[in-house]
Amino acid sequence: MFQQFLLIAECSLLALLLTVALLIGIHLYNVKLEEPYLERIFGEEYRRYKESTPRYFGMPKRRNK
Repeated sequence: MFQQFLLIAECSLLALLLTVALLIGIHLYNVKLEEPYLERIFGEEYRRYKESTPRYFGMPKRRNK
């Protein structure tokens, strides 16, 4: 699916920007749906995982001691 978006986006800068915006929107929507589900299924274990793991890039979050 993403490859089709990228092929269309090669035609113009506007199409590329719209494609990127659409993909980010789809991703954020999925995260919004998925995270509460995972918290219900895995509970406190998932919440600890979420606190200690960066979502995208970078160093893991530091724990407050």
